[in-house]
Amino acid sequence: MALALKVAPKWLDNLLSHHPVAGVDRESRGRARRLSSSSAQLLAVTLMLINDLDLGTPGGLALAEKLISSGGRLQTPGGLHLEIDLNAARQIVIERLNYAVEIAPVPRRGRPPRRKTGRLT
Repeated sequence: MALALKVAPKWLDNLLSHHPVAGVDRESRGRARRLSSSSAQLLAVTLMLINDLDLGTPGGLALAEKLISSGGRLQTPGGLHLEIDLNAARQIVIERLNYAVEIAPVPRRGRPPRRKTGRLT
């Protein structure tokens, strides 16, 4: 997912460890996280807000959740209007995920299998 979002894996891991994100399965230690397509879109919109509006991670995540739940349009109490094309954002995420799947193999987890040496003992 980090490759698709064009962020460092450590940054993504820290975000998912410190902030609850809807659609992310939180397993026990040593297990790979599974992200839904909706959580991938949420993270992509969060990154847009962080980069374009210079928001911090918690603020960007909260604002992204509000934007997505409101259908891509939001008006703040102070009169600020925010709008994002969610269909375009979703399409970008799908394209990046397809690219990432093609070039990044899933690493094997756990202990490597024992090698059979073929020696007589």
